[in-house]
Amino acid sequence: MNWYRFTSCLPVSLRPFCNRHIRRYSITQNRPRFTSRIPASDFPLYTISTLDHSLLQSNDRLNFSNHRLIRLRFSALPDQTCVIPHDIKSRKSSFPNDTKGFLYYRHDRDAAFLGGNLRLRITNSGDPASFAEGADFVTPTGMPWQISLPQLTIQQDHFPGVVDQLLGDGLVTHEQVSRCRELFADMPKVFPSRVLFRMKQKFRTSLHGKLKLHVVGHDAVHYLEYPLFSRKGRVPWRGSIIARFEPAENPEYAGRRMVHIRVVKIPEPITSGLARRTETDLKRVFIMPEEGKLLTLQLDDGTSTPWAYDIDGPSKVSVALRALWDVSLVS
Repeated sequence: MNWYRFTSCLPVSLRPFCNRHIRRYSITQNRPRFTSRIPASDFPLYTISTLDHSLLQSNDRLNFSNHRLIRLRFSALPDQTCVIPHDIKSRKSSFPNDTKGFLYYRHDRDAAFLGGNLRLRITNSGDPASFAEGADFVTPTGMPWQISLPQLTIQQDHFPGVVDQLLGDGLVTHEQVSRCRELFADMPKVFPSRVLFRMKQKFRTSLHGKLKLHVVGHDAVHYLEYPLFSRKGRVPWRGSIIARFEPAENPEYAGRRMVHIRVVKIPEPITSGLARRTETDLKRVFIMPEEGKLLTLQLDDGTSTPWAYDIDGPSKVSVALRALWDVSLVS
C-alpha cells in the first residue's frame, strides 16, 4: 500500500506528522527509502559485468549526469535490480552534469577488515584504461561518494544483488558479510562519513552541532556523542570540517593515552556563531579551525592549547575512543 498517497487525503496540518512516522516505520522495518514520486521506470537502467576495477569493460561505464538515482543490474544476476542514489539520505539531490564513470569496490590494503565501500570513479572516456587517470566522485560535503560494506550488507532490500556480485567477484568474503550483519544488526541506518574503523580515518562534522560517530571495535560498534564545539548551549562557529583523530605525542602526556583532532579540510566557509562576542565568550572556546592544524582551545589566561581527550576515562566517549585506539594498533 502506498501510505504517502493515503496521507494526501488528510488535512494539510496532519500530513508532515504522518509522513514522519511512515518514514520512521520504513527505517525500523529496514524497508527501502528510495521511493520517489517519479516512477522507477523513468530512471535509467544499466547492466554491468563487475565491480572489480581490474576486470572492467567499456560498457560498464555509467552516466549518472543530472539523475537523482540510477537502476543497476549485473549481467550474472539479471533478475535483481538495485537503486544507486546520489544521496542515501535524500531523494531531492542529483548528480551534477557530466558525471560519468565506473562503479567499483574499493578496499585499500591498510583498510580495516570491514572498511570497503562502493565508489564512483569519474573518467574522461569509456576505455577501462582511463580508470587509473580518473578520480573518485566527491560530494558537496567534501567527502567521497560511497556506499559502505555495512550498508550494502544490512540494507540488502535497498541494494539487491550487490553483495552477491561482490562475493562472485571475490572482492569480499562470507566472513566479512556475516561479521557486518552481526555488528550492525541493530543499526538500520549507516552513514559512511560517521562510521570509523581506524584512528586516522577522515570524518565530517558540523561546528554547530554535536560530534556523532560510530566506532567499529573488535567486538562491538560504539556510539560516540560529544558536545565538542558548544559552550553553555552556544556555539562559537558555524560551518563544517573534515577531520580525523590522532594520538597525542606531546611530552606532557607521557604515559597517558590522549587523542587530538586534526582538521583535514574545510569544505565550506566558517562563520561566527555568536552575534556579539564578549570577553567571556572568548574563553575556553575553539580558535577558528584551520586546515592542517589541530583543533585548539583558547584558555582563560589567553593562551591556547590543542584539544585533547583522555581515552582511559570512564565516559562513553572514552570507551569509544579506546576501541578506536585498540583496533588501530596504536603503540
